[in-house]
Amino acid sequence: IAAGALEGVDFIIGQHIWSPIRRGLISVRPGAFMASADKFEVTITGKGGHGSAPQLSIDPVVAACALVQSWQALVSRETAPLDAAVLTVANISAGTLFNIIPSTAYMQGTTRTFNQKVRENLAQRMGEMAKDICAAYRCTADFTYHWMLRPTVNDAKGAEFVRQELSAMFGEDHVIDGGPDMAAEDFSEYQALIPGCFMFLGTGDPEHDMAYPQHHPKYTVDDAVLYMGVAGMAGLACRWLEENK
Repeated sequence: IAAGALEGVDFIIGQHIWSPIRRGLISVRPGAFMASADKFEVTITGKGGHGSAPQLSIDPVVAACALVQSWQALVSRETAPLDAAVLTVANISAGTLFNIIPSTAYMQGTTRTFNQKVRENLAQRMGEMAKDICAAYRCTADFTYHWMLRPTVNDAKGAEFVRQELSAMFGEDHVIDGGPDMAAEDFSEYQALIPGCFMFLGTGDPEHDMAYPQHHPKYTVDDAVLYMGVAGMAGLACRWLEENK
């Protein structure tokens, strides 16, 4: 984008192989397709001490546990039931020995949503809760929210074009609406500037032990299905240019 690659581009199409979908199927849908992906981290500071005398310390581990539990209410009680959201604390680090209360605790994780307003509310409320809940445990919290990837949202007209053309190429039974996914994709940075459509090419094949998710050590792709991705992308490009000369 910074180099000007999108200048003069009217429409953009992207594709990702996807093992949760059965091989030979292509998933495409209008609207929300993949979620946002942001990172957060918080350092909680208390006062270290000996495990036998907790009253003489200010335990950041207890504050961290309380904060993890309280944050989940942002999804269950402050996000509308029809607005999906994920708040995952994926790493907690504190202490060195079994009988020493540490002076600090560190946590980091990720949030996911399809809705920009929900995304912004999570960032704001997480920071507020980190400060207030940790203060209730006599600790301080240094909270940082890193804005990373916005939701991948397919252009409605473009998604319908892709669906129709792929159905004509491979048959309607090969094109499905696999529903949105909480994974994220930086294709969304293109869609923020021009209309675009992102899709999944299914590669899952349980019968041949090829159904492991991406990033799994046993992840395997059946190369025989990749022709659909190449033919589909080339065909879509040709058809779009023919219809939009």
